[in-house]
Amino acid sequence: MSGKNSAVTYLTAEDPGPEDTIDICKEIANYVEQEHGSYRIIADRGEAIKEAILQNPNSVILITGKGNETRQKYGKEYLPCLTDTQYALEALEEYEKLAL
Repeated sequence: MSGKNSAVTYLTAEDPGPEDTIDICKEIANYVEQEHGSYRIIADRGEAIKEAILQNPNSVILITGKGNETRQKYGKEYLPCLTDTQYALEALEEYEKLAL
């Protein structure tokens, strides 16, 4: 649905486990393309959220997947990470600095 209803869809890591993040994103991208949607693949979740906010400052941005989780599963390990809210707040602070 994001391919049909979004200006751009950012595809990123969400607990990829043993799978390659880029491979997962490419598979999802096929569905976005079927709806003639635009997408960007950015493996690093924080960077994807940051780019979505900085590149689309006057848009509604829907961030799905991790929410308030503070760890991400890569392989068999759970690695610490910021929450989606923290990533978004950091990006908004950077946007405010750039706007000054």
